[in-house]
Parts: sequence; C-alpha cells; structure tokens
Amino acid sequence: MWAVTSLMDPDRPDILTLGRLALSEPGSEIRSVTSLAADPVGIIDIGSNSIRLVVFEAVQRNPVPLFNEKVLCAIGRNMATSHVLDPEGLRRARRTLKRFRAVADAYGIDMLHVVATAAARDATNGEAFVAEAETLTRSPVRLLSGEEEAAYAADGVLSGIPGAEGLVGDLGGGSLELTRLIAGERGAATTLKLGPLRLMDMAGGKVATARQIVDDALGAVPWLGSVKGQPLFAVGGVWRNIARLHMAQKKYPLHVLQHYTIEASDARDIARLIASQGKKSLQSFKGVARHRIDTIPYGALVLEHLILKAGLSRVVVSSYGLREGLLFSLLSQAQRAQDPLVEAAREIARTVGRSPRQVEELMAWSAPLFALETPAQARLRSVACLLSDIAWRFHPDYRAEQAFDEGLTAPFVGLDHAERSFLALTLHHRYMGAPELDRTKLVKPIVSDEDAQRAKEIGLALRLGHTLSASMPGILRQCPVSVDDESVVLKMTSKDGALSGESVDKRLAALAEAMSRTPRLIDGR
Repeated sequence: MWAVTSLMDPDRPDILTLGRLALSEPGSEIRSVTSLAADPVGIIDIGSNSIRLVVFEAVQRNPVPLFNEKVLCAIGRNMATSHVLDPEGLRRARRTLKRFRAVADAYGIDMLHVVATAAARDATNGEAFVAEAETLTRSPVRLLSGEEEAAYAADGVLSGIPGAEGLVGDLGGGSLELTRLIAGERGAATTLKLGPLRLMDMAGGKVATARQIVDDALGAVPWLGSVKGQPLFAVGGVWRNIARLHMAQKKYPLHVLQHYTIEASDARDIARLIASQGKKSLQSFKGVARHRIDTIPYGALVLEHLILKAGLSRVVVSSYGLREGLLFSLLSQAQRAQDPLVEAAREIARTVGRSPRQVEELMAWSAPLFALETPAQARLRSVACLLSDIAWRFHPDYRAEQAFDEGLTAPFVGLDHAERSFLALTLHHRYMGAPELDRTKLVKPIVSDEDAQRAKEIGLALRLGHTLSASMPGILRQCPVSVDDESVVLKMTSKDGALSGESVDKRLAALAEAMSRTPRLIDGR
C-alpha cells in the first residue's frame, strides 16, 4: 500500500501538492489529502484490448476530462490458449505507457493512478508485465481482482446515473463483470471470462461454439434472475459500438451515447444480426469501428444471451465505467452525494456566466411561476437557471443556436436524452431563437409536446429575469413574479421601479402569451 505524503510547494505556498497516493478499496474513501487548488488527476487503465489514459481536471463530482487517449494494444489476444500476454501487444503497450507517462508529465501530474485488469491478472507473465509497467509509468500499478473491477465499473455507472437500479455489465476484452444495483447501491457481483478477445480464442473463432460457452457461463450465475424486468447498464467499447450502429439504423437525431436507451427486443435483434455477420459484411456496416471488426460479433453474442438469460427490459449505455468509478472512490461521502448535473451547471455558471449569484437567484425568483412542478421538473428548471447566461459572449444572432447546442451536446451526466433535449430547448427560448436559426426540430422526436411547451415557458421566464436584472445580482428579490388564473404578475418596488421599461414590458408580454395569460405590471414607484 502506498502511503500519502503531503508537501508544501515552495513555488506556490498557497496549495498542497500530493506525493505518493494510496488507492482506496472500491466504495471506500481514499486516504488522501485534497489539494486546495484544482490539480489534474491521471488514470491509466491497462485492459486486455486497450490501454487508455484519461487526465481529469480535478477530483470533483463532475469529472471533466482534459485529455483522453486510447491505444488498442490487445495484450490479451490468444491468451486463453497461450496463457501469456501477446508479444506484439506487449511491444505496443510499452511504447504506449512511455507516451502516457510523458503526457502526464506535461500536465504536471506527479502521481498516476494505474490499474491493470483481466489479461494481466490471468496471464502467467502478468506479474512481470506489471512490474515493467511500474517502471515505465514511474507509478505503482494496481492489479485489480475481478470483484474490484466490477465494483469500480458499478461505481462509475452510479457516478453518472445516481440511484440506478438494475444490472451493470462491463464488457472488456478479457472479461465480463456483472454487478446488481439496488436503489443506487451495489449488490451481488461476479466476473466471467467472456470478453470478446478471450471468447474468440476459446471458441476457436467459431460463433456456434462461443454461444455454448456464453450460455453455460451465464447459466452458472445464481442471482441473474433477480434483475428480471430491469435495465442493463452497458459499459465497454464493443457495446458502445453496437449502440452507435443502432443509432445509425434508427437515424436517431442525437449522437450522445451516455444514457442512450435501446428496448430489449431491439437490442436482441441488432445483437443477433451483428453476431451472424462475417468480417466482410461488417465492414459495410456504417458505424462499425475497423478495430472492432473481429471482436464485435462476440460482444454482440454476449449481449444477446445476457438480455435473454436475465430477462432484461432495456439497455442503457453508460459512458462512465471503471475509470470514473475509480475517480468516484476518491471523493468524500458528501461529494458523492452531490448531484453531478447540478454541480456541472454550477461550475459552468462560475466560469462562463457574468454573475453566478444572479443565476442562483433566478431559481427562487422563477419558482412561483411553476408551483405545480414535480421535484424532477424543479431540478431541470434549476439547472436551466444556472446555464441561462451560457451564451452571452456570442454574437446576438447566434446566441440561441449556441445555447441550444451547448445544452444538447455538453458532456453532462445525471440526465436522460429527453431531459437533455428539454434543457436545450429551454436555453433556446431563453435567447428567443430566431425562426431561421431554429434547430429545435432536431429534438422533436425526443421531447413530448407538453415538455416542449414547458421548456418555452421556463426559457421566456429566464429571459425576462435577465432583462429585468441586467444579469446582475440583488435585484430579482425585490421584483417578485407570480401567476394566477388570468395573469402573469410582475411587481416592482419603489426602489427598483426605475428598472421597468419597454424591454421588460416586451419580455413580460411574451411570457404571459406563452402561458395563455395576460401580462400585469404592478409599479410601486
């Protein structure tokens, strides 16, 4: 175990820098000192098929990647029969690890978190490779057990989808980790030797043989039936590639993988189709990555059988997995309990908006207009408030378009595609998007008419709030807004009555029209 040493940086006496850092057990708090400044954190994940470096901005609830690079080294190729790591894969791995250490140095990362998984765990020369990797990265390498790998993957899913319930399936090149989630907590878990690289080797390249291997392995998991009717949270590059294929097949308008959902019947159909294709046929499929041509049929086969064996209802793609779960384990309990979407919006408000305090004030100011909203609706309105000054630096003619795109495609987690589209629509209306620049038709298939109307009302309320306050704090509390059966009422105090004017009148009238009411301004001057 690596102990923690905290040293004062002589050039920056205001912050602490971290020396050696101890990795925690999955789900337990790490023994560390959190820097008073936002120091980047590097994680290298040595998998059976790929090796990846992610540099995160800081240890925080909403992990922001500054750098993300993957190299397909395939150190686990042919390992089921050879029992050793692939020689060519090792050559590529050595070069990759040298580069990743150099990248970490460029970011000023003193200590990398390096983990190795199934291939290094099971190969007869795995320990020797781990020792070599420690030399190349100048960092300790933690060889994860299958149980630890499953726990980190599940924590990664929970980091991005708080409160998730169902089955986490993390399909790597050498293994499949399964974890049951119960009301946002980890339950039973197991690891199976069903990674596509390993499966392809065990089956001698024969899909029929692979089917029997998968069927036998899944049949030996005693608790698998306990997730019947629940979703599979799918982690791993092969399964993400299958989701991209489904997106292309359905001509889905939003190309965001996080929380992309496929009904079980559709997922089985596309998995069965992929598993039955030869290499040449797969090359003609739009969306299949070239480096996945060999392995994707086996990953599809595992997906098909898992859905059937467990009786799953749908597949929900998680872009968060082991690496994000490891980062999640570095957080305090209080940080883990934070809402990742709200924290991301707050960070954007702090760094992009003109007044973080004013957008916080918008939450309370706009609440009386939406007194009947549910807690989930109130949450999205709060996030829209925090993001409502996101496009002020852009040309006025393009603010609505820019705000819409940011809301739709920003790397947010903690929301599904309908909620993401709702948020984008709300920001579009906050900037009163011009019809000729209207891109909102893109999300029409995703958002209900009722939610689209609500997005318009919230967006116009935020527009009124920003105009009234000039996007500065301390004003909205003195100018309450409310709604009754007939009117949208804006009350100006004697102190702030001078802020009323034609622009405010126009914004109030637009909001009232959207809410099928008349505008009413009470001027207390």
